[in-house]
Amino acid sequence: MTITKQRICYVCRQPKSVDKLIRVARIDGKYIIDMKGNANGRGCHIDPACVEKAIKNKALHKSFKGNVPQEIYETLAKYAEKV
Repeated sequence: MTITKQRICYVCRQPKSVDKLIRVARIDGKYIIDMKGNANGRGCHIDPACVEKAIKNKALHKSFKGNVPQEIYETLAKYAEKV
């Protein structure tokens, strides 16, 4: 029996498999889209279906308790389209 890691989407609060979520991480004040999901630092998981709502509500600002550059939201939207 395989155990799949689950995380909760920050936007919809539904548990999802880690491989179906996009992780945004803050490392030493810089924000990245963590493709592999194993970068150090504070992270926030978002379901690709919730990306538009995350952008509209500035969810990353709330999660990281600070200003997140607009480029990260744009990159997140592009990455969600590919997934």
